[in-house]
Amino acid sequence: MKRHVVVAALLACLALSAGQVFAQAKPPAEDPIVAKIDGLSIRRSDIEMARLSLSAELRQIPLEAIYARLLEKVIERKLAVIAARKRKLDDGDVYKRQLAFLSESVLEQLYFNTAIDAQLTDDKLRQRFSRAMAGFKGEEEVSARHILFETENEAKAAIKALEGGADFAKLAREKSIDPSARQNAGDLGYFARERMVKEFSEAAFALKVGQLSKPVKSSFGWHVILVEGRRQAPPPSYDEAIDELRSEMAQEIIQETLEKLRAGSKIERFGLDGKPVAAPARQ
Repeated sequence: MKRHVVVAALLACLALSAGQVFAQAKPPAEDPIVAKIDGLSIRRSDIEMARLSLSAELRQIPLEAIYARLLEKVIERKLAVIAARKRKLDDGDVYKRQLAFLSESVLEQLYFNTAIDAQLTDDKLRQRFSRAMAGFKGEEEVSARHILFETENEAKAAIKALEGGADFAKLAREKSIDPSARQNAGDLGYFARERMVKEFSEAAFALKVGQLSKPVKSSFGWHVILVEGRRQAPPPSYDEAIDELRSEMAQEIIQETLEKLRAGSKIERFGLDGKPVAAPARQ
């Protein structure tokens, strides 16, 4: 199934959030009534539409988990709308101007979604993925464990114990002030340089496999680091890369579509004083 993707940077004037798509109308059997206000029905589709106005993070939460709160929000909005119509606010110029703006925003979104749907095929996505992977060079990563202490002297004592044969994982579980140490024995897995604070990364990437660090100070405390492996990051799978690829290609399609629209139109620009102004320099 194709996904509609709208890039906020290119569609900044949209009143709707980037990526929002209006659902197709559903038959009543699939769109039950979830509330009534003086006989006015609120349906499940109204709740789903309200969900689209949430942030991307909140939209990841299952609908059932936020249903009660969304329902109350929709009821509150409907109450305000009913009251506004009774006062005939929908006959005013302000309402009509804003409605026209929102109508254009929806048409703009639908137009670009149509262009994306027509051009962003699975074949093109896979071709882009193949080209990207042909030149892929993974970042250097190290696999390391660490033990975190409050003081440098504690870190030095741990290093002495480790050099004397103490087990790193056991010591991490017993002594580390890192809350996760009891579960993972200080194992951080593989990571790239930018994933860790500067002092930690510099120390870890300077070590050889099997080598133990000196005490390393960071904003979290004093670390003792053991590097257990090095590698070049493996390429992502198609499933892992598809969202980013789709977003990149959607941006390109939107930009190409805009260029064609510009080329086929006569555009005149005027300043706030009504005098002609030159077109802005293109990036």
